[in-house]
This record gives sequence, structure tokens and C-alpha cells, in this order.
Amino acid sequence: MYKFLKKYGLDRLPNPPNPSAPRYYAACCAAMASSGQGDVAPLGAKERARWRKQALDWFRDELVGRGKLLQSGKAADSQRVQRDLSYWQRDDWLAGVRDRQTLEHLPEEERAEWHKLWAGVADTLKKAGQGGKEPAPK
Repeated sequence: MYKFLKKYGLDRLPNPPNPSAPRYYAACCAAMASSGQGDVAPLGAKERARWRKQALDWFRDELVGRGKLLQSGKAADSQRVQRDLSYWQRDDWLAGVRDRQTLEHLPEEERAEWHKLWAGVADTLKKAGQGGKEPAPK
């Protein structure tokens, strides 16, 4: 994964050149690198933390993009957001930054940021299930 990021210069760019799929895959690679998976197992704690931060930033950007897509009000866009974010919730590549047992090993502040991201994913999925509209107040 690290070789992939480095090969395409994604290890030094604040945002990959093409939003959506390339940024998602770069974020997945960064998340996997931060978990010591793949060809990056020898990374130290500081370097893994840096990759987790980069992954978190990219996933936040992706989530914002999905929220904007919902604002179109189109059924196809809502379905795409549902498909994409549902996949995030089960993508094995993200287990190291999503699953409770791995998150509990992170520093408290960092763990809270990841929980916040996943709560945002769940909230956006809920909105997508309602056609991208905010729920009516009760």
C-alpha cells in the first residue's frame, strides 16, 4: 500500500488529484498502512499515526462529498451514497480504523475522531435512506 501511495505521489499530496474513487482507495491504503497491513508492517508508531491522520482527513473529505451528492435530491444519488457508505461499513480494508477492538488501542483523542467519522457515515446513510432529506422534527 505504501508503495502504491508513493508511486502515485499520494504520500505527499493533501488531496489526490481526482476526488472520489482515487481518494477513497488512497485513504484505504493509508488506513491499512496505519494498521501495519500489507507491505508496510515495519512502520513505527509515529508513522502509523501519520497515515491514520491522512486516512481520516481523506475519509472526511469523501464523506463531505457524499453529503453534497445527497443535496441533489435525485434518487440515483441517494442510492449511490447508500451503496458507497454501506460498503465503507463492511470494507475489510477499513477494519483497522473502524472496528471497536482495534480503535480501543488508539489514543483517546484519535479514537474519538474516528468514532465521529463513523457516526457521520451512519447519519449520512440515514439521510440517504430518506432521499437525502433531513427527517421531519417530531
